Amino acid sequence: MERTVAYERHTPLGFAEVLSRLGSELQARGFGTLADLRVHQILKEKIGVERPPMAILEVCSPRYADRALTIEPASALFLPCKIVVRAEGAGARVELLRPRPLMAMFEAPPDLLRVAEEVEPLLVAAVDAAAGAPARKD
Repeated sequence: MERTVAYERHTPLGFAEVLSRLGSELQARGFGTLADLRVHQILKEKIGVERPPMAILEVCSPRYADRALTIEPASALFLPCKIVVRAEGAGARVELLRPRPLMAMFEAPPDLLRVAEEVEPLLVAAVDAAAGAPARKD
């Protein structure tokens, strides 16, 4: 299911395998993982709640981040990009908060929207490759 601000892929691959593949695919496209929040572990530790595995990844490309911040310092509010990986049945779901519609909602300047338009296909390609899905044709 694809929603306006989210790009999603379901995969029969397991949670750990998708996370590993996603890290490699992001790195191949110039992105690094700044934070890897294991939500299920945090909730178990903090409040004793058992949840299926879920990770929130905060990812960033230094080159694109620098361009965005040069155009508009307040673009730091949108950084880093977020990708969620969660166990779903025997497989996993990967969800990307899409940069283009997010920045458009906040009426970002055209130059900043262009950066988002360059970043988003790279992130979508990484998600597709990690999920083992065929590349989309937009």
